[in-house]
Amino acid sequence: MGRKNKASLWLEYFLTWLGKNIFFVLSWRWAQRGGFLLGWLVRHFLPGRRKIVTDNLKYAFPEKKEQERIQIAKKVWDNIGITAAEFIKMQQLAHGNLLHYIKIQGEEYLKESLATGKGGILFSAHFCNWEIVHAALSLKGYPILAIARPLENPLVDRFVNLIRESFGTKIISAKNSIGQALNWLRTNRLLYVLLDQRITEGDIYVNFLNRPAATSPIVALLARRTGTAVIPIYSVRKEDGIIEIYVEEPLKIKMVNNIRENTLLNTVIFSRIIEGWIEKYPHYWFWVHNRWKRG
Repeated sequence: MGRKNKASLWLEYFLTWLGKNIFFVLSWRWAQRGGFLLGWLVRHFLPGRRKIVTDNLKYAFPEKKEQERIQIAKKVWDNIGITAAEFIKMQQLAHGNLLHYIKIQGEEYLKESLATGKGGILFSAHFCNWEIVHAALSLKGYPILAIARPLENPLVDRFVNLIRESFGTKIISAKNSIGQALNWLRTNRLLYVLLDQRITEGDIYVNFLNRPAATSPIVALLARRTGTAVIPIYSVRKEDGIIEIYVEEPLKIKMVNNIRENTLLNTVIFSRIIEGWIEKYPHYWFWVHNRWKRG
């Protein structure tokens, strides 16, 4: 079962299952408060990941004082805990009042994109609560296909995907996903992609937060091939516990004859947009991941 032994896999699954049952009995706001505690616990029990966060912030924001980076790092773990708690709670509220805790700004861009008959490519990042974005759109009736990298623990991966699909989102594995994504877009539906990760083979390196990072060209390739609108989308958590989803204006894709140059040019543009979100709300990004790992 991969790099971890079976006992570790089952322990992770048990802790995930236990967390689900704990957060199920809490209200949305109390689940978010419980997420603070969860983030604190994870931060203290994963010193290796804590160091990755510290190092990543130092590389990304060398101009910031160390004390400021320390405060950002603490909020990073807060967000991870809160997002995990929200994700578990979202399943329980999926066909109840989940949309009561969500506001969507710029929804007209989605409707305009679908009105063209070409669907839409939505790109985001592991930012704030990235899962609630596709969940909210699916619950509002939008046909969503999300590309997901399988988690290392197949038990937890199955658990997570069952929650994702409970909202109506269709999930496909990142491996060999381009063909399925093309077919989906050709039937005038929406594709949801997190670009701050390796998704498919053939990644290209673009500068991201001051370092070269392997980035999937899938959005640029699909947009060139289909003429589908490319729409940035992300979420922000407000003080009252409401999640605001921001649908940004569709991008004007650059077109040059050389496919490789065209792909690189547009992927750089997409990465700059994600960087803008991170610079504005640095604590919302998933700094625990070694985004710049080679190979």
